[in-house]
This record gives sequence, C-alpha cells and structure tokens, in this order.
Amino acid sequence: MRKVWSSFMVLVFALVFLAAYSPAAWAAVTPQASVGEDFGMVLKADGTVWTWGSNDYGQLGNGTTTNSSIPVQVYGVSGVTKIAAGYQHSIILKQDGAVWVWGNNKYGQLGDGTTINSSAPIQINGLGEIAAIDAGAGYSMILKADGTVWDWGENICGVLGDGTTTPRYTPVQVRNLTGVTSIAAHLYHSIALKEDGTVWTWGNNGNGQLGNGTTTTSYVPVQVSGLTGIIAVDCGASFCIALKEDGTVWTWGYNSKGSLGNGTTTSSSTPVQVSNLTGITAISAGGESGFALKEDGTLWGWGSNSNWQIGDGTYTNRTVPVQVSNLSGVATVAAGNYFTIAMKEDGTIWAWGATNDGLGNGSSNYSSTPIQVTGLNVNEFASSTPATLTAAAGDGQVSLSWTEVTDATSYNVKRAATSGGSYTTVASGITTTGYTDTDVENDTTYYYVVTATVDDIEGEASNEASATPAESSSPATPATLTATAGDEQVSLSWTEVTDATAYNVKRAITSGGSYTTVASGITATGYTDTDVENGTTYYYVVTAIVDDIEGEASNEASATPAESSSPPSTGNALLRITTTVGETFEFELTSGEVSSFISWYESKGNPSPYYLFEKSYNLGPFNSRKVYVSFSQIVNFEVMEF
Repeated sequence: MRKVWSSFMVLVFALVFLAAYSPAAWAAVTPQASVGEDFGMVLKADGTVWTWGSNDYGQLGNGTTTNSSIPVQVYGVSGVTKIAAGYQHSIILKQDGAVWVWGNNKYGQLGDGTTINSSAPIQINGLGEIAAIDAGAGYSMILKADGTVWDWGENICGVLGDGTTTPRYTPVQVRNLTGVTSIAAHLYHSIALKEDGTVWTWGNNGNGQLGNGTTTTSYVPVQVSGLTGIIAVDCGASFCIALKEDGTVWTWGYNSKGSLGNGTTTSSSTPVQVSNLTGITAISAGGESGFALKEDGTLWGWGSNSNWQIGDGTYTNRTVPVQVSNLSGVATVAAGNYFTIAMKEDGTIWAWGATNDGLGNGSSNYSSTPIQVTGLNVNEFASSTPATLTAAAGDGQVSLSWTEVTDATSYNVKRAATSGGSYTTVASGITTTGYTDTDVENDTTYYYVVTATVDDIEGEASNEASATPAESSSPATPATLTATAGDEQVSLSWTEVTDATAYNVKRAITSGGSYTTVASGITATGYTDTDVENGTTYYYVVTAIVDDIEGEASNEASATPAESSSPPSTGNALLRITTTVGETFEFELTSGEVSSFISWYESKGNPSPYYLFEKSYNLGPFNSRKVYVSFSQIVNFEVMEF
C-alpha cells in the first residue's frame, strides 16, 4: 500500500493529439494533466478544469474541503490554457493571461501576499505576460514571455533561485536566468530549459539532482553538465529527466530504486542515458519513478513501484523501462509520487497506483494496472451550444428563444433564406435568451441558428429553427363594455368574443389612455377592479386573445368609485326583548337609551341586576310606567332602527 512520504509530483505536458478535435469557432486549448501529492488534475479541450482526490486544503478548487473520488469541476474558471498541481495547491493560466491559484497557502505559495488557504480560485495580479506555469511542494513558478523565471512561496535549500533561503509571499525573479523556454518544479529543486538546448537547475543537491557533477546545494541556477540538444525536462523528488531531440532520455540524481533507469541503483550527479529507450516523444518524472511515451503510443516506466505506480501489474521496482500494461494509443502522461495519469488519443483518462481518496473512478484507491477515470473525456466540450432553439412566427416578426449556456456573456443570432445556410448575423451581443427579429417580410420562410460567446470565444451553432411570418387576422373586439362604480371598486362587464381564450383589462386615468394592463388571462366576461381609490375616475378598455393574438380594444367605459351612503336615521329604535318564559317586550327608545341598555347588558347586569324602563303614562290616574327587566331572565334581544 501507500508509503508516508512528504514529497509530491507535478507536471504539465503539452499535447499534440487534439488536431482531430478543433472546432474552428474555439481557440485551441490543448488538454493537459497534472498530479499533486494525493490528487489529480485535468484540463479539457473546452478550457474547463477537473480535479479529484484529497481536498483537505481546498486543492480541488470546487469551493469545498470535501474529498472526491470522482472528478469535480473547478469552481468558476473557464478559458484555461495551462494547469499545474503542487503538493496541496494548484495553479492555472487563462487565455487572457491571468494566473489563478487555490489550495494550501501555508508558505505563501498562492502568491497573494498572505498565508490564508483558499478552496476556490483567486487571481494573482501584476505578473505580466505569462508563457508557462508550474508548482512545487510549497512554492509556485511562472515563466514570463520575456524568458525570465519568477517564483514565490517556501524557499528551503534556495529552491526559489533568488540567492537566498527567505520565503517569499509575492513573486521574485530567479537570478542569472534568461532565454528560458520550459520550467519544472518539485520538492526542493527546480529545472529550466533554455532556448539554446542547455539545462539549468537550482536548489537541493544532496543526491546530485542538480546534475553539475557535485552534491553542493545551490541558491542560484547552475548548468547541468554535458547536456545539449534537449527539448523537454522534468524533475522528480530527488532526480531529473531530460528528452533529447534524437529521442533518447537522460537522467541524474538519486537512484536507490532505479529512478535513473540505467540498470543500476547507483546515484549519479551527472546525466546518464536511460536504457533501451529510443523514439521517445514525451517524458514525465514522479517521486522516484520515470515515464517515457513512444511514437507508437505505448508507455514505458521505471524506478520505484512500491505503490504500483509503474502500472505493469507488479509491485517490483524496475531499474530499466518496462511497458505499462493494457495501455495503447497514449497521448501524454503525468506522473506523481504515488499514482500516474495517462491521456489517450480518444480523450479518455486512465490512472493507476495508490491514493488515499481514489483514482477517479469512484471506488478504487489502488490498482497495479490502468483503470479508466469516470465520466471524463478531455476531447469533449462542455455544452457551449444554445439548445432547443425555437422560432414563433408573428405578423411581420419572428420571435426566437433558446436555453441558457453556462458562463455565456452574450449570444449571436444568425439567419438564412435557405435551410442549412449560409447564415448572416442579424443580431449580436444579446444578453438574454430570446430575440424578436422584425426585419422580415410576411409569407417568407426564415432559418435561424444561435451561438454563445464565452470568454470572447464563439461556440458552435445551435439547432436550426424556422418560421414563416404572416399577416394576422385580428380577433373580434369585446362589445358593450360597461363600468359600474362601487365603494373602492369598479365592476366591468362585456359581451363574449367567439373563440377567445382570454381577455385583458386595461385602465387609464385620462380618457383615451395611455392604458396599463391591470388584469390578463381572464376567462370570464366580467372583472372587478379593487385596486382603485374613491373619488378618482378610471377609464377602461378590454381586449380579447384568440390563438395567442391580441385583438383591438373595446369601447372605453369609465366609473368613479365612491364611499357608500346609509339611509337617513330618525335616531329612534324599537328594542324587542325575549325572556326565559317566552314573553316578548317591546320598547320604543331613543338611540341613547338603546346604547345605555346595551352597556348594562354587556356588563352582565352590573351594577344592578335589573334594568329600569320608565315612560310617561297618561291612562287613568297614572302619570308614568316603570318596567324592571332582570338580566337573568333575558334570552335575547334585537334592535330595529327607524
């Protein structure tokens, strides 16, 4: 199983196999792979980046710190051209020249001037025009377009090449180094290839990995002895590898497990040739293992195999190259300390070795032979094509709609007079998912496609949709619209229109408009508008909808809502009381007397249990009449005003 070893591997390889898939509408993005300490990283042809594996420091870049055994997309980045995975951090370069980083920042390797980790990409500004990137254990490197090299982060053994061992939280220039065309970083040493074919190294040299014939660590670049005509370089944990233009491979440094591939386990501080390898087109160095890709698409590996990282189906270290099992049609390789990634010409990704969090297939943490990474093909473009384009004809117009494309900044509408083109752009820079073309003639058929623009790159055309605009026959007009005012409402009614599916009610505050739609989709022939104020006159029209076409407006009707008035009162009332024994008493009272009785009743007969009704009385010898009503005897009562 996996050993505990604090080093890592990272490599970015340019691929040459994408010619079979290069849509003219997109700028060329070469798929790449890179391997970190315990995670994998892939750049697809569509410019998106995908990662899997350990995520303790956010090195997967998906905005979380959750490990993933299958590929996940890096959050919020597109248009990427180069990638590199470090020990526990990642770095990318976009088409616009911007550098973005994420993951562990303990040593300032993110270059933002802090030591704060980030689980989502952050941009590093002020770097100028960048040609290449790479990442080491705790540091990052960039190659500028002017051939100079800059880096930042951890500076153990002078790995930053600035002549010191001082950590740097922002970029510093590697000293005495110009004319560089390629760079690579690893544990505590770095390597650069110059345009003249010479190779330069700096940092730790305890095992001769600087290749200058000594074991003396150097804080500034030194030239590797006896190497010319080099076209590619890489470095492992304590050794380096170089590819000559004649197709031979050369190595130097630590060799206890056969990392140099020359049939021995003897370390060398100067380059030695890897045995039995010719016709090589690409190389990669892992922690203590090396790989070479042949012209025939086969892959060969050597060195440490303690985590099955050579992929030959065994656990045996190899001092000379052996072929990786069950793998052909390989386009590139990226080797790590503990596992290896290969891209095939068909765009599929394969991995083998041992990891804590999976080889990318959702289940396996180790394999001695290649297994396919789940759901990832670097040749496939993400959906950058608007889908489900539809065209609806109108009178002198065609209305288009389509589905949204993720990250699209705008859309272009193209039209042709015949199916299949040729298409002419009729609208560009559209930021919505719909457009109405009014530059058309009725009874002529038009054919449309739509493209999306992402990062200033125009994608493939959508499906074709056609429509034939035609003069519409307007629906009949609702007749006899009437408006009746109420208290804070106006009630409308109108005659039915044959075949109408709905009606729209429109309102204005001046006669003749302008009208605002206050209700739509009404299926009855009446409507009550309650969004009105008393004392204001409102003017209404109604239209009918037939076959999604709105007809002419009806006659105008107006109304002025007002507060309702109650009939006048005399101030008198008849109080009728029903008792528990079924008797009914009626008293003609004033409104004040009624209020007094109701107050007594609601107080439950307090302060007196009896209520006294007293009236003048002119019959016989009596002057008045008094009636005492007990609260406990009242069943109910009613008051009738008149």
